[in-house]
Amino acid sequence: MDDLTRAVTRRLRSAGYQDVAVDCRDGVAALAGTLLHWEAVVEAGHIAAETPGVRSVYSELTCPGVDLPKLPAARRRPQSPLCREPWDVVVVGAGVTGCSVARELARYDLRVIVVEAGDDVAGGATRANNGTVHCGLDPLPGSLKAKLNVQGNAMYPGLCAELGVSYRVPGLLGVVRSADELFLLDLVLARAAENRVPGVVALRGAEAVRSLEPTLGGEIAGGFYSPTTGAVSPYGFTLACAEQAAANGVSFLLDTAVTGVAVHAGRVRGVRTERGLLEASWCVNAAGVWADLIAASAGCREFTIHPRLGEMFVFDVRARGHSRTIITPFGLAQDEYTKGGGAGPSACGNHIWGPTAVETWERRLTPTSRTGRAKVVAKFGELLPGADPADIIAAYAGLRAVTYTEDFHIAHARGAGGLVNVAGMQSPGLAAAPAVALEVIRLLGEGGLPLRLRRHYAPRPTPPPRFSELADGELLQALIRTDPAWGRVVCRCEQVTEAEVKAAMQGPLGARSVDAVKRRTRAGMGRCQGGFCGYRVATLLQERFGAVTKAGDGSPWLAGVISHGT
Repeated sequence: MDDLTRAVTRRLRSAGYQDVAVDCRDGVAALAGTLLHWEAVVEAGHIAAETPGVRSVYSELTCPGVDLPKLPAARRRPQSPLCREPWDVVVVGAGVTGCSVARELARYDLRVIVVEAGDDVAGGATRANNGTVHCGLDPLPGSLKAKLNVQGNAMYPGLCAELGVSYRVPGLLGVVRSADELFLLDLVLARAAENRVPGVVALRGAEAVRSLEPTLGGEIAGGFYSPTTGAVSPYGFTLACAEQAAANGVSFLLDTAVTGVAVHAGRVRGVRTERGLLEASWCVNAAGVWADLIAASAGCREFTIHPRLGEMFVFDVRARGHSRTIITPFGLAQDEYTKGGGAGPSACGNHIWGPTAVETWERRLTPTSRTGRAKVVAKFGELLPGADPADIIAAYAGLRAVTYTEDFHIAHARGAGGLVNVAGMQSPGLAAAPAVALEVIRLLGEGGLPLRLRRHYAPRPTPPPRFSELADGELLQALIRTDPAWGRVVCRCEQVTEAEVKAAMQGPLGARSVDAVKRRTRAGMGRCQGGFCGYRVATLLQERFGAVTKAGDGSPWLAGVISHGT
């Protein structure tokens, strides 16, 4: 038993975990055994990760009622023509990380393909994001999170302008309730300086806080303000990155599960999918909550994901009594492993409260609950007394892909040349995504991937206009004369026309499901949550594609076929 194995074992035993088997090699602490419950599994992983000298944790710990997760078994699917072509790089996962990486790879003379199990880009953790582009105050100084968060945040304004994506900068207002906790403001300023977060100021006294947010309720002793915290549509941004990547030759293979990475003689030879083998010498593993299993399929057991469920609650865009900034309570009673969420305006105008943070072993289920709603309303309701919980029109949840070090894991896999793992992309993964992409390009170049810039890098194709943003003027009338579908409103709440829904279905990355249409057009995101427009959207999907699904294979939206006139 080496020194690091002894150190981890000693720490675990001192915490009461006598039966955990530990084997440390090259800074990776491998854990095995059976514990009483899932919370103990997670705690043991954290204890191991916090041992000096441990760079990551690979855990095979389990508990009664929980089976260790496995990659999905291959279904019988027709082989894709894309599996008959050679590729330079396969990107696994079409979330914000994978699509940001694909967009950067598209700058180079490479054959790149993105493979995604879902029917659409941004369909996993990315679609369940609240859209906050964090400023970089929260990550531990010196962590990869801290570096890439601040760098990514600074990239967003210019990048969104280039991509034609709306970007707001509401700022973050942290509120301290007790005078006994005002000393924390000095720690915030010190953290801001160490992480190089610009513009953070301490607000000492209730008047200073209420000068920014006059309607805040309850006891207020002070707070801090960070002006660079932004808000973006996570799926809108991801789709824009994917569309620009596609415009520059990147291929996308959607609705296709990866079943493993093919390795021969210590080198990546391709990625196995249920539609065939994608031959390639390089693989970027950006598979979210499945990233550890993708890595393990290549023989690289270097880290483990333990999902953390977060529930969020959306208010009607017409609701009043909210804040101009993103509000978060700040004090000593903070959860050690989560920022605690916030309440504030999204890029689309709705106010979103949350998320919660609940450890779970599930990697597919993302339930919302009355308990989660009650916790979120209690947490933010006292600060925002003018907000009426009756105006909550939607709830959704996502799974953060968390490593036991609570940091990003972005590195070449050891023992599988050509595999770059981009894992642990929990919050602030959205904020960091543009910088993460640059980091991946650096690693690929250092690893030997030829990076020859293309002569021409095409912009993102111009998206169609939005009816809701057009005045009843000449442009709108011209659109209606060209195509009468511009005059037929499908979604009343969000003012989305038939022409917009049809346009969302066009192209190689066009929507193929009700949820995909929703993410592109907002049809179904309003107060009635699709009660009025759902039927019409489904009809348009059926007319174009036949079957109608909510979110791809296995989620039929209809039991039969829509029959006109019934």
